[in-house]
Amino acid sequence: MTDATVDDGAAEVPASTTAPTTAPTTAPTTAETAEQVSTPKQPGRPAWWEVIVAVAAAAWVLGVARFRFLPAFDRWRAETDAKQVTYQFYSYFDPGTLPAGELLEQYADIYNAPPFYKALMALLSTFVDAKDAAVGLSLVVFLATVAVIGVAAGRRGGVLVGVAAVVLYAHAEGAFLSTVGGHPRTFGPLFFALFLLAVVEQRRGLLLAVLVVCGGTYPSPLLACGPAAAAVVLVDAVQRRTWRPLVPFALASVLALGFAKAQDLRSPKEWGRIITYDEARQHPAWQPGSRFPYTPLPSFWKHPKEAVNRLTDTVGQPLVAQPRPGGRPLLDWVWGGLVVAGVVMALVR
Repeated sequence: MTDATVDDGAAEVPASTTAPTTAPTTAPTTAETAEQVSTPKQPGRPAWWEVIVAVAAAAWVLGVARFRFLPAFDRWRAETDAKQVTYQFYSYFDPGTLPAGELLEQYADIYNAPPFYKALMALLSTFVDAKDAAVGLSLVVFLATVAVIGVAAGRRGGVLVGVAAVVLYAHAEGAFLSTVGGHPRTFGPLFFALFLLAVVEQRRGLLLAVLVVCGGTYPSPLLACGPAAAAVVLVDAVQRRTWRPLVPFALASVLALGFAKAQDLRSPKEWGRIITYDEARQHPAWQPGSRFPYTPLPSFWKHPKEAVNRLTDTVGQPLVAQPRPGGRPLLDWVWGGLVVAGVVMALVR
């Protein structure tokens, strides 16, 4: 007698040999669930409308750059501060143009004391006319600033926010007028944009590099970026419970301040000392009606209000016909709507 019994001609086999085998299922652990939640979603390809908006903004920025910079390459045009900043570099392009020790050459040499800027312009002026080198440098820095602003804002809020930031900066004629010329101050907006990018992406190395290069090129942004960087590094050290982040920051600060003091250290003694604000108020050169009416100091909100008002100004001639007589150019309304949409999407995001 076997284990299998015959029933209607079919052999009966044990149930254990016919049941389908399935892998045991277990619920995900708490650690696995937390890992799935904390893993950020990788960005995919941009949508078609994002590509169109980005390309349109890039074309508009190039149009603005052409309108603003192309006339500056004319042989008989020069930026107003070129006489005390740019012209000394002609001695690299044409030796003997300015005799060493001449007053204007001496003043320009101290004015351009930040070593990185002076080395860069000296190198460019060796091969290119000094004025063209300065204008070309100004154009490159402008486009680089636009690109960094777009990346920094786009990484934080998406394509529309990045485009809105680019349009706001490129449209602001006040920012252009105060930084054009290929002077040290031309680099100011670029350093602020790089600083913002370093903070947004939490890149501490880039943050410290911006401080050092800023000190050796155009030290003024250090007044804002320095304390902000100190706060970022201090918070990082507290969160990590270690003082190690403070060491590279201290080293970068010493280098930046050392480069920034180049003008003071190289100034001739016969030029005198730096005067105080109270002394400046008594000097006729700083009074209202003079070339630099900086005393008394204006209200803190004066320049921010002017900057906001300039955002609504047209960029030269209207790029699109006005919708009605006396109305604003149609392009202003288009970009204004784009800016509003970008802000709304940033809030929703």
